[in-house]
Amino acid sequence: MVSRPQELIQGGLGLVARQAVFIDGKYWGLSNVAIELPAVLAQAGLDPPPADPNIALRDQAGEVFYGDPSVFEREPVIYRIELPEGAWEMAGIPAAGWSAAHGVPLLVLRLLLAFLALAVLSSVYLLSNRQQRLRWAVQERTRELSEAMQALEEQRSILRTVVDNIPRSFVAIIESDMTPSLVAGQEFARMGLDPGDFVGVPLTQIFSGHAEEARRYFDQTMAGEDVAFEIETGAGTYLEFRTTPLRLPDGTIPRILVVVENISERKQAELRLRESEENYRTLFEEAADGIAVLDEQNRVLAVNRRLCELLGYEQDELVGTDITRLVHEEDLAGKDHQAAYQALLKGQTLLSQYRLRRKDGSYVYTELNTRMVRPGQFLNVVRDISQRVEAQQALERLNAELEQRVRARTAELRRRVREAERLNRGMLNLLDDLTAAKRQVENSARRLEATNRELESFSYSVSHDLRAPLRAIGGYARILNEDYRNRLDEEGARMLDTIQAEVEYMRSLIDGLLRFARMGQQALNIHPVEMERVVREAFAEQRRLWPEREVDFRLSPLPTVEADPVLIQQVWANLLGNALKFSQTRDPIRIEVGASQNEQEVMFWIKDNGVGFDMDYASKLFTVFQRLHPREEYEGTGVGLALVQRIIHRHGGRIWAEGKVDEGATFFFTLPLSQPPQAARATIVTPSPSEE
Repeated sequence: MVSRPQELIQGGLGLVARQAVFIDGKYWGLSNVAIELPAVLAQAGLDPPPADPNIALRDQAGEVFYGDPSVFEREPVIYRIELPEGAWEMAGIPAAGWSAAHGVPLLVLRLLLAFLALAVLSSVYLLSNRQQRLRWAVQERTRELSEAMQALEEQRSILRTVVDNIPRSFVAIIESDMTPSLVAGQEFARMGLDPGDFVGVPLTQIFSGHAEEARRYFDQTMAGEDVAFEIETGAGTYLEFRTTPLRLPDGTIPRILVVVENISERKQAELRLRESEENYRTLFEEAADGIAVLDEQNRVLAVNRRLCELLGYEQDELVGTDITRLVHEEDLAGKDHQAAYQALLKGQTLLSQYRLRRKDGSYVYTELNTRMVRPGQFLNVVRDISQRVEAQQALERLNAELEQRVRARTAELRRRVREAERLNRGMLNLLDDLTAAKRQVENSARRLEATNRELESFSYSVSHDLRAPLRAIGGYARILNEDYRNRLDEEGARMLDTIQAEVEYMRSLIDGLLRFARMGQQALNIHPVEMERVVREAFAEQRRLWPEREVDFRLSPLPTVEADPVLIQQVWANLLGNALKFSQTRDPIRIEVGASQNEQEVMFWIKDNGVGFDMDYASKLFTVFQRLHPREEYEGTGVGLALVQRIIHRHGGRIWAEGKVDEGATFFFTLPLSQPPQAARATIVTPSPSEE
């Protein structure tokens, strides 16, 4: 279809020819061609258009699209131009009108119009011919494109089948904007994912936890590099990525290919392998026996530390060495090595003994346990049996000596029988002497016990007798303080205060001495004691003496023991009181109490963060009246720990202490799990220290 002339973008009038294109009976598209009228006129030799005649053109609808419309009203010469869409009419008159057109014959005007019509028809024909050729070219190109599309679709189908069936992998095409345009692979189904969920989603969103890595590797591939890397996505899942740029013929890279493989099982296998290798290496290096791995030519492939120590070589000196060079030549002779090799190939384990030469030239007796661990490698566990061999050799020598000595001793036996009879008589006499000596020891023990009782009684008597003069001194000092203090100068008042303080200190010493003496006279009253309850009660009692101090007291579970409840209460009261007293400068005071036990006894301990003590003076801790700190700084009489030691000893236990100056002290004592029955000792009734 040819339209009426149109204003062209480039200027001027033109004809627009449109032709529908059908391929295989299906509409393919619309072909449009523009024909410039000035070019048609120029082709007819009328460029520029002649001034005479005056020409006009109108289309099949009767609309004038070229020239002056009045031409059709002035009796023009009309020429019809037959076109597929209808007939156009070309009209022409002389420019000056018919009355003045004496110089332009009518025939010439008709010929001119015919020539112009012929030019228009020629252009339309050429246009139609061009459209036909275009239709043929389009049909041929479409056919080729259809075949190419079919081949491409077959290749895409094959590729998708291959991609979908690659085990534990998937493939993606990533466009230049970092979004996947194709995602496929068998691994998606195994991981419970839908490939379609990832199409069009930016890589930085898919791998939000590894966005920077994804961008860096994407940029490297878009720059033309093949890149391989691994990413851990969490929950023990590892993915291996291999990216390849997809270049066009002109060298540009509009997209990349990404092949992703799930290597989690491989990673886990590698981890298990590394753990297995580390365990094997630990067992290999830390084995109590020497270990060597040999090849089929008896060359050392690996050796552990123990074998190096046994032979005196460094590892690099043994690796690569033929081990048979270290074997005593006598041990190699007469052995069927080929039969032994065949037995190892069948999986048997061989046990053999060899003397191996040390680096210093001496030999060590060894027992080799050999087996094949993999083709061409044999594990040898080398055990030092020198002591066993020496013992066996010594036993053989002893047997030989015994056989020789038995014969010599047979005669000697008869002689010694007679001598034994004589000795028996002497033994009877010796037994009588031992019986007499035992009686003497028993008498001495009784005398020693009586002496101890007398000493304890003496200690009590001395302590008790000291109380009367001490009360007198204290009484007079109190009278002086109450009645005459205002008459004393400052130094006299200070001396009076000192006398009263020393009287109180002396009273404490005497009370402690009495308690210490009474301890040896008192029989034990053994009962099951809940040690944890005793400690809590003792701590609560001592804690009341230090109400202003912050104390961090930590008590671990303690077992029940058999002991005298009253005496054990005194032990804990003394130890806890000392811990609080010697930690009073700490903030907070920290005290820990705990215990451990074995089959025979329980060990208790109490630890503080106090001033501690010098271990060089630890032996003085449990001596009566001995002190390691000045009385002006820490009050006390020096009797408490001696009393604790006597209580523990009477229970059959032990007591000791550990400490460091300014770093606290720890006291330990033990009690047997069960107390043996004890004979009740005579108890001397004595007044308490508070009795007057």
